[in-house]
Parts: sequence; structure tokens; C-alpha cells
Amino acid sequence: MNIGLDTTLQMQNINEAYYILGDIRKKTLYDAEYICYLKTKSNYNIKNEDLKTDIKEAKATAKKYTTEFYQSLHNITVP
Repeated sequence: MNIGLDTTLQMQNINEAYYILGDIRKKTLYDAEYICYLKTKSNYNIKNEDLKTDIKEAKATAKKYTTEFYQSLHNITVP
């Protein structure tokens, strides 16, 4: 509801994180991959194919949820 402030990307990031971290299997894969990232910290590429798929789905789902949310805001009438 911040007029003039585009929070779309922030909302997408929150929804994406929830999609991954809200599911124990996805979170476990993410945590294992994050530990590997912390060891290298340079040009890291995700190795787990299931996690790559989960992240891709998370991005698409987050974008969908955010779009639907912002569209619903436009349909709200203020008394």
C-alpha cells in the first residue's frame, strides 16, 4: 500500500523464500546446498537438480502470487 514505492521484487523474494523454506524436503536440499556455497563463495552453481527445479518453480509461483496479490489490491474499494 506504499504509494510510489514498487515492492514487487520484495514480495516475489518473500514468496519464493516461503515456497522453499516452508517445505521440509525443499528446505533440507536448500540447507545442504547453502553449506556448500559457504565453503566456496565464488561463482557457485547449484549442483542438486531437484533443488534447481524447486527454485525454478518457486520463482514462477512467487511471481504468480505477487501478480495476483497486486491485482487484488486494485479491486479493493476504499469506503
